[in-house]
Amino acid sequence: MSETRENLPLQRLNTQSGFGKTEDQKNVADPSFKIGENIGGYRLTRFIARGGMGEVYEARQAQPDRRVAIKLVSPERLEDLRRKDRFFKEIRVSSQVQHPNLVTFFDAGVDRGIPYLVMEFVEGDNLQNLVHTSGPLPENRALRIAAHVARPLATAWDERQILHRDIKPDNILFDIRDGRIRLTDFGLGTIENESGDLTFTHLLIGSPDFMSPEQAADPTDLDQRSDMYALGCTLYFLLTGMPPFSRTDVAAVLRAHQTETFPDPRVGNPEISEACWRLLQGMTAKARAARYRTWQPLLDDLHDVRKGRMPSRWNAQQRGNEGHSLAQNSAEKMASIKNPPWRRLLRGLSGRGGGGDR
Repeated sequence: MSETRENLPLQRLNTQSGFGKTEDQKNVADPSFKIGENIGGYRLTRFIARGGMGEVYEARQAQPDRRVAIKLVSPERLEDLRRKDRFFKEIRVSSQVQHPNLVTFFDAGVDRGIPYLVMEFVEGDNLQNLVHTSGPLPENRALRIAAHVARPLATAWDERQILHRDIKPDNILFDIRDGRIRLTDFGLGTIENESGDLTFTHLLIGSPDFMSPEQAADPTDLDQRSDMYALGCTLYFLLTGMPPFSRTDVAAVLRAHQTETFPDPRVGNPEISEACWRLLQGMTAKARAARYRTWQPLLDDLHDVRKGRMPSRWNAQQRGNEGHSLAQNSAEKMASIKNPPWRRLLRGLSGRGGGGDR
């Protein structure tokens, strides 16, 4: 088995859904642009999906002649020049991170006031659709996928201190052309080694179902352990078919991530091993100090658990005790924040369905 490829049930994949379309998005309102319209030199050929940042289309590039995916960003997301400049700077830096498990960026620009991103077209589907169609994945397969996603995240952080900030099943694609797992939307993260001012990306990027407690509380103070938490939530979804905390509204989901015990996936799926559960605990501890400190120990443990061994670089009981104490301290700190960013996010979502890009 290749270190960058995965075998999934191809006959069950919706290969016509293309780049990240979910079942809930099939019956949305008509797309904003006409098929055949030209944006930045790319001819739109098919509407794919609408999300919190804008709309995604399949398109055709003339030179070189190739299929691409183009994301048209809602202009109100980049409503002033400073935000727009920051956006394109982040895209340029993120595009320099190369990895076989990343979707490649080709171009970015503005046409008639509409910011757009152009990336390679992935023929396949996302893991959200795969699980909804085929059910939860076997443990070994889910662990392999988690490792495929963790490797480019490790590369991005180790080389450039870049976070993804929105790890979720919708952003993980299976390419039927070569069997490769591909992580997308990397260009929408924030460069952590710059100033810590609260920019638009801090408020817009991140899905509540998979968001770390610290990202909801203070998105200016994050490191790689926030992406680890989101990957842990994604692994939980692959194993169980549901996010860790199913609640009626966004605020309740965010509170659960911050205050409630992370659920044991073995309750709904007794075939999951204790080793896998301990691994999940190391990824999703409430306090980030109780999680894996760097990516390599996590990658090593993902390998060990797949081979039937207990995680060797994380002692569940010791970390659990440490995490409980640190979580209490974290909860006290968060209680002192009267107006955290996620509350402003919720106010911004009011009147627009309240779901964001979930």
